[in-house]
Amino acid sequence: MLHDTCNGQAYFLTPPGTARNWQQDGTQALGPGSWVVLAPPGWRGLLRWLHDPTGGPPHTRTDDLARSLATAVGTGEDTEGCHTAEIRYAGPSPLGESGYRTGLEWNTDGLARARAAEIITEHRAGQTEVVRGAHLLFDWAAHAVRSPDLLRVVQETIGGSVAVENTFLMIKWPGRDFPVPWHQDGTNPRMQLDPELSVAAWLALTDATSINGCLQVIPGSHAAGYLDYGREESDARRGKALGIQGMPDGPHSQGVWLPLDAGQACLMDVRLLHRSDSNMTVGARVGLNIRYVAPGAIRLSGPHSPSLYPLTGSDW
Repeated sequence: MLHDTCNGQAYFLTPPGTARNWQQDGTQALGPGSWVVLAPPGWRGLLRWLHDPTGGPPHTRTDDLARSLATAVGTGEDTEGCHTAEIRYAGPSPLGESGYRTGLEWNTDGLARARAAEIITEHRAGQTEVVRGAHLLFDWAAHAVRSPDLLRVVQETIGGSVAVENTFLMIKWPGRDFPVPWHQDGTNPRMQLDPELSVAAWLALTDATSINGCLQVIPGSHAAGYLDYGREESDARRGKALGIQGMPDGPHSQGVWLPLDAGQACLMDVRLLHRSDSNMTVGARVGLNIRYVAPGAIRLSGPHSPSLYPLTGSDW
């Protein structure tokens, strides 16, 4: 079962012959192997595969499904402002059933806080919120992505050859409106990351709590694969973030907060749904987001050339 949020429809695939007595209103047969079911009015939830894609009866092939969905909506093009995943990559995670691992250490508490204090001093006047490519701009970030304890776990997850695809330094200033919508780190208009060959890391330079904007994740949400997304409606100077289509803003009933102490880190499957709130405390919250990749992880969308920052291995 998948949800096409661009067109407000849910797709329920069944093997040939099993839908012979299907009597649900608002359904349309696409062919001998699948049916389309319209989503109930007002439905805004998250649908997943009814069965584990790695077990049980075989599912419809990805390319067959794509053609069927195009037939269902009458066009092969995306709705304006909405991006449809080229490959869903539904299935299990190298990080286990939850899709994340937390409580890792990338630095000592004291050194992380000291670095955060310097960052806050440097960026306070301009109220900088996002710095892209931090590992290419700051020596401390170039060292952070190579943290031995963190890098060891990354290699255990995606293999011995590791590079950085991108980093984001994020500063949530106290009382400033800066919520981040539900999103997935491994997909954007220029690329998709293979979840078997990539992983996202979030490093805390200050304490991260549910009050100052720590991550909230939906455990297991990676199993649904990449979901359709679009740009948020915002005029913030930091730009418009990508958000999952059809997911309401704010905490989710199945969401889990991931508080971290300064110097700690978490790893996430690049398909894992996560978000964060604005900072409602009196001090700044500082974090560094990293996307690690192994050779062959990047599927490009268009004439883009990835600028990788190799850390280990010789396959680059």
